[in-house]
Amino acid sequence: MVYKIDRRDFLLSGVAAGLIGVAAGTSDTRATKAPVPRSGGVLTGKLSGDPSSFDVVSSTSSLTLSVIAPCYNSLVMFDSEAPDRVIGDLARNWREENGGRRYVFNLIETARFHDGVSLTSEDVKYSFDIMRAPPEGKTSARKDLLEVIEAVSTPTEHTVVFDLKRASPSFLSTLAIGWMLVMPKHVMEARGNDLKETVIGSGPFRLKNYTRGVGVELVRNESYHQPGRPYLDAIKLFVVPDPATVYANFTAGRLFFWDNIEGSDARRIQSELGDAVVVQKAIGLSTEGISINTKKSPWSDKRLRQAVSLALSREEAVRVILGGDGVVGGLMPPGQWALSDQELLTVPGYGRDTEANRAEARRLLAEAGFPQGLSATITARKAGIHEARAVFVQDQLSRIGVKTRIDLQESAAYFDNVEARNFELLTDGLGAGINDPDAFFGDFHTCHGTRNQSAACDPAVDEIYNEQRLLADPGSRREQVKRMELAALNQFGWIGLYWKTRFLGMSSKVHGMVLHPQPDNARRLQDVWLSEA
Repeated sequence: MVYKIDRRDFLLSGVAAGLIGVAAGTSDTRATKAPVPRSGGVLTGKLSGDPSSFDVVSSTSSLTLSVIAPCYNSLVMFDSEAPDRVIGDLARNWREENGGRRYVFNLIETARFHDGVSLTSEDVKYSFDIMRAPPEGKTSARKDLLEVIEAVSTPTEHTVVFDLKRASPSFLSTLAIGWMLVMPKHVMEARGNDLKETVIGSGPFRLKNYTRGVGVELVRNESYHQPGRPYLDAIKLFVVPDPATVYANFTAGRLFFWDNIEGSDARRIQSELGDAVVVQKAIGLSTEGISINTKKSPWSDKRLRQAVSLALSREEAVRVILGGDGVVGGLMPPGQWALSDQELLTVPGYGRDTEANRAEARRLLAEAGFPQGLSATITARKAGIHEARAVFVQDQLSRIGVKTRIDLQESAAYFDNVEARNFELLTDGLGAGINDPDAFFGDFHTCHGTRNQSAACDPAVDEIYNEQRLLADPGSRREQVKRMELAALNQFGWIGLYWKTRFLGMSSKVHGMVLHPQPDNARRLQDVWLSEA
């Protein structure tokens, strides 16, 4: 049910009595204050825009997942206190069989959906079947990630079996990604597989109301199957696109946590509020840059896309946009799969002689028939860093004679245009749930990747992608991944600027909230609790 209420009333109603005095200067910390979890209270946070829908299957936006993740469960999940560890959620235990090509999950027997219907293995099967093989007319953003599944079967009401096409070392981690939510089969069938405006899960919270442009209220699921959870009475997330307004509300104590806070604001709140706040940081599994629509003329010409790459100074982007809170990299996050600095330097645009890069960019423009440059439109979300990124790219491209207009769009319209591939240049972010080549390349850089917004396609990349998936030896796979990444980088469909350092700011009265390298994997919030004010 949707209630039309004023934003200020929503922000203040039912919250003031439970708010933490973030700006009050208290010196209590999580290590010394209220170490035993307590129940009660309303956790408040922000959304940078409205979710385009509540659809589990097709959506890719963190705005959507911030709302729906607390309302659903998964088979397995990442431990909120140890982000690299996979633990059971609906699965009470599991085992591998057939050399890693079969996984058998035994489900807890007390889970119920918010409408009171018992959750069974049939719901798990239905959810994964529709995500891996959606019916005609339905798009699944998880299709490529789940391609390894051959079949899902349900030998008993609370046993579900996944048979795989091949052994997959990353399979459990893939199932723990925050989007792998179990949906109610009976509701999906009754609604034609459409949950865009409906949230009926089995999770610790229920959707009470959503008012577009105002916010979302989630309330405790009193019938939740896990004893003692959730701790919170409710969660309120307010739509606040402007970072300055978020800052004012956070420091005034109206927001308990600030998700995806920029580094400059994180340092500022630490300096101003001291022990009243806690800031966590981690190199994230998300990159930001430019998608170029290779299906829209004249950008089908790779020379033009290469010129854009040559025009952009990645080091300057880290300084100007992030204030130094990021690292230059390729298509894989920093870590075991990343290209070395020397390998990156072989890719046009990563060379450190900026003027030489731009001279080559101008030469390529002339060769492609644009000696005087050309005009283009940059599509960007109307929110904080997205605007800053668009302005930076606009300035950088002007150095080679590419004149651009920035089209700022509200979040919902932006995501609709992204899905329809209605753009020329798109300032965007890419992120996956796990640091694995299957997760990044399958979705973003293969010819038919469900999130390959540029539509750049190199059959050689797809061939290597399929080969590396079969390799059990990490060293051999690493060499194939290197070849694949260099080939994809030289398509210049996605032109990355940097990998971000992520920050989470929260009141020192908030407990049980741990920053994951991919925050979308830690949005259940059932273990979060609040100290008394």
